[in-house]
This record gives sequence, C-alpha cells and structure tokens, in this order.
Amino acid sequence: MAHIIKIENDDVFIGTDDNKIKTVRKNELDFDAKIGVEVDIFEDDYRTIITKHKKENVEAVKNTDGPYKVNKIIYLLLCFFLGGFGAHKLYARKSTCVLYLMFCWTFIPSLVAFFDFFIALFTGSDEFGKILI
Repeated sequence: MAHIIKIENDDVFIGTDDNKIKTVRKNELDFDAKIGVEVDIFEDDYRTIITKHKKENVEAVKNTDGPYKVNKIIYLLLCFFLGGFGAHKLYARKSTCVLYLMFCWTFIPSLVAFFDFFIALFTGSDEFGKILI
C-alpha cells in the first residue's frame, strides 16, 4: 500500500510498496493530502491517477456485544444527556441498553452512565475520532 510520506510546498511525495518515491503536484489530487494517508496509484502510459484508499467497513458485521468503534463526541453527548436510558449503549450496539431502559426509574443506570461518560472522556480516539467500546 502506498502512503504519503512528505508534503513540500505544492509537491506530494508518495512512498510505494516497491520502495520507490512518486512525486505529484498537490492540485492533481482530488482529496486533502496529509502525511500518512494511504493511497492507491493507477498508471498507464499516458497518465497517473492517485486516489485515497477506501477501507472496507468490517465493523458493520460484528457481533452486537463485541467491541465496536463509535464516534467519541456522539457517544459522550448521548451518555451525558440520555445515559440514564441507555442511549449510549444502544449507539454502541450493546445489549445492556435494555437493562438501562428497564431500570431507569431507579436512577442506577444514570449513576453507571456517569462513570461510562468519564471512562469514554479519557479514552484516546483514533485518527477518525472514534473510540472502541
């Protein structure tokens, strides 16, 4: 897989799998060039096309109780405002959301959601702003 390894003025340097460096102008790319971005290179005799590599969405087929990546901001907002009802657990595809809803009248889920909020708040997010729940 090719990666952007350096950006200098209007030039973008791409390192390829065969340890070569390809240089292109920044205005030839149809995406925002950043160091470390995976790219696909398509070449023929006349032109070179470079596109941002699209990762497959493997998360959609995961088990509902397994680890799942969610947007950190959305998870925190749901946890803070609707945590007592288990909205953050529903967003994270956890079956425990049913327990939160069943016992919301006891305010125990609100207390647990308070701790969930702070755990998620201090969990580091990836480059896309997602955390593993």
